[in-house]
Amino acid sequence: MHDLERHIAELLARAYEQESKAIGHMLDWDAWREREDADAYPPDHLVYGDDEFIVPFEHTLTSLHESIICYLDAKKQSAYLAQFFEKFGQKFDVKTAVSNFNGPDFWDPECRNVFLINLRRFLTPLGISADLESYAHIAGVAYLDNILRNTARIVNQMKVPIGSEIDVYSAVKVVIESVFPSSKRGRSAFYKTAQEYKPDVLIPEIRTAVEYKYATTESRLTKIIDDIHADVKGYTGDPDYERFYAVFYVSKDFWGLPKFERIWKEKDFPDNWRGLYIVGA
Repeated sequence: MHDLERHIAELLARAYEQESKAIGHMLDWDAWREREDADAYPPDHLVYGDDEFIVPFEHTLTSLHESIICYLDAKKQSAYLAQFFEKFGQKFDVKTAVSNFNGPDFWDPECRNVFLINLRRFLTPLGISADLESYAHIAGVAYLDNILRNTARIVNQMKVPIGSEIDVYSAVKVVIESVFPSSKRGRSAFYKTAQEYKPDVLIPEIRTAVEYKYATTESRLTKIIDDIHADVKGYTGDPDYERFYAVFYVSKDFWGLPKFERIWKEKDFPDNWRGLYIVGA
């Protein structure tokens, strides 16, 4: 497969994974605006959800538009490129592309993004479709993300008394291993001169490692974020892992999600690290 074809296929896989989350978030906004108290300040999950769900989807669709233009130009498909411009525009209106969706209906219970529907039809004669391997990988990461965000619920349902980080991740690890069998035998090679770095959970099949931290005081929370930041360089050198989660499980809501995300951003963690703030149930 041509490099650009592969890139477009990977972008399509990413777009399909982001699609439902973005549409769901827009529907949540619509539902909130229809409330009688809609003049009040919107809740944090809607405000911050724009950056989490809409902005990445916009970026992916924009990259798709630009990459397809490059591909058709490289292939000297001038007639097909003209059709592409006629159908999708030479200057891409990403806001309209993201917000235009249809459904559900009798044939499809899910809402679908119209731009992606039309793009899939346009690319079919070229033999380009979502890369299944990439889609499975991206979907797996999304599934793990959902599990980690539900850490408090998992711990609560398992009725696990929490006194340490081991108690937290041991409960969640049971769920992770049932979904990702490779995590049972995951091994890493994060070796440095003075020490070896060992994440709490390793999932080779989606090339992801997870580190759990537990805090019962605000000062402890501040310290463990600094500790993780100091350890970031230690989690390099193993090509089997390219994505890292730091899950901060707190006994009470010391900061609130907006403050946590602001501090995480100020620490300037690498793009392949994601921090989750979980308040114990």
